[in-house]
Amino acid sequence: MTSAYRSAYEHIVGVRLAETQELRSELTPMLPSLRAVTRARMARIFTGAVGVAGALAMTFCAAWFHNNSSDPSPTYALLVGSLAVAIAWPLSRAGLAVGARLRRKETGEITLTGQLDQDLARIDASDPRAELRRVEDLANRLELPSIALPIAGISFLFPLLSHWLFIQAFGSTESAESFAGWIRVSLVIVGHAHLALVICGFLFAKRIRSLSLEALTDMKIHREWLKAWLITISVSCLPGILLILVPPVLVALTGIAFVPFLWLLLHRAVRVERSVFAFAEAAAAVRVAVDASPLDALAEQKQREADRYDEDAHGDADDSSEREPLVVAAHRVGDDGRWG
Repeated sequence: MTSAYRSAYEHIVGVRLAETQELRSELTPMLPSLRAVTRARMARIFTGAVGVAGALAMTFCAAWFHNNSSDPSPTYALLVGSLAVAIAWPLSRAGLAVGARLRRKETGEITLTGQLDQDLARIDASDPRAELRRVEDLANRLELPSIALPIAGISFLFPLLSHWLFIQAFGSTESAESFAGWIRVSLVIVGHAHLALVICGFLFAKRIRSLSLEALTDMKIHREWLKAWLITISVSCLPGILLILVPPVLVALTGIAFVPFLWLLLHRAVRVERSVFAFAEAAAAVRVAVDASPLDALAEQKQREADRYDEDAHGDADDSSEREPLVVAAHRVGDDGRWG
């Protein structure tokens, strides 16, 4: 390695290492909160999937054993599925946190090889901005299902669960066998209303995903949940309107008990999560704007030197062109002052 190459290598690598170290000191403390956002979204997806699985199990039991009116399996599937949803959220959060702690790697010193391209690639691989982009990309992919799946799971299970709890608390104690008949009737009469609410939830998730943080903050969230609630009630009117409006009234009362809170909670969660990433992106953008790349700086220095050389060469050419007539004239003038 020549002394000139070593000098350039040490300068470029040294500047890049210093820049990366400064970035790491500023951005690394933010990475745990960013990873916590991805874990929260994963937990919501898992919880929603558990709820959907419980609803499918309840529907299967109600359809498979529909000839046996005394079969309590739909009620048990409802209760087990609801309990699984209640457990899935804290269990998944704890499991993901433990898994992240076990996978955590300590960042050690970068081993340099003396080859400029290889060492710059190793330094870039340890750049916390690359990790920030990876975490952000994962969080973006998880955002839509982390909204839609919890809405689906809760929309399928909560209405019937609330009916069961209400009857047990304020009505006559009803057995699992008799309530299974109520589940079968509800699936036939207002099952499509559950599906309508799930579709509204999916459209709500898509709308949130398409908005920027500023637009999300300005979203009329009460208008969003009210629209979903009214659409669900309207869908339940057929064939519910033929049954003296009892199903639509039940749908309206049941929906108002959880739809506003679910929409508001998810809207607030996504807004807070987006703010965490926006803060980290702003910090990284400031560093990018302040710090110039060593290679770019070196290229600019070479360009300035080339420009200076061109100016000097141009100046010398101008001087020589100005002196040339004088030199010619001097050769033509003799000692006596006459033209030779």
